[in-house]
Amino acid sequence: MSRTLSLLFFFLLCGGANAAPLHYDINSVPTSVVLSWKVFGVGDSHADVSGITGRLDLDPRQDMHDRIVVNIPVSNIDAHNGLLSNELKGPVFFDQARYPYATFVSNRVVADGEDRYKVFGTLHIRTLSRPIILTAKLVTLNVPVSGARHSTFYADTAINRSAFAMTRYIPMVSDRIDIHIMVTLPDNAPPSGTVAPSQVAALAR
Repeated sequence: MSRTLSLLFFFLLCGGANAAPLHYDINSVPTSVVLSWKVFGVGDSHADVSGITGRLDLDPRQDMHDRIVVNIPVSNIDAHNGLLSNELKGPVFFDQARYPYATFVSNRVVADGEDRYKVFGTLHIRTLSRPIILTAKLVTLNVPVSGARHSTFYADTAINRSAFAMTRYIPMVSDRIDIHIMVTLPDNAPPSGTVAPSQVAALAR
C-alpha cells in the first residue's frame, strides 16, 4: 500500500509516468531552502540558500530506484550578514573551498496521510553522512491565467549541527538547526532523457 501511495505522490509531482524510468530536474528558480536556529535560546536567525538543483527519479518497475536528490551550493548561503555568511562558508562550518556542495539523497518515500509523506534519506555535509527524515506535504494549484498546474513539495526536518562536527558557539547558538525546503515543479514539465552523473549536493533554505 505504501508503495502505491508513494508512486501516486511521484505521479502528482511529475505529471504521470509509464513503464520506463522517468527523471525530472528540479528547477532552481522556484526552489528554496531555509536554515534557522536560535541565538541565546530566544532570538531566531536564519540563512537562505539559492541555486538549489537536484533530481526526481522514478522507476515504476523497481521501487529501489525511486530517488530524490537535492543539491545545495555552499557558495550561495546567505545569512543576511556578510561576516556570518562568510563564516558559514568557511572551514569551521561548511568549508566551501573543499566541499562546495551539501546533499540529501532519499532511499524511501512513504505516505503519512492525505498528501503527506515521510521521506527517509541521508544528508551529506563535508565528509559526514547522517540519516534524516523529512516530513513532507504536496500542494497542487491551478494558475488561472495560463491554465497550468503546479505541484509544490514542502518538506521540513531538523538536525543537530554537532552531528556534522559544527560545534562553534554552542550553547550560545543552538545546536538544533531547522530546515525547510520548497520545491515547485510544473505538472506538465517534460522529463529529461537520462540521469546525469550524480554529483549530489545538499539542503538548506
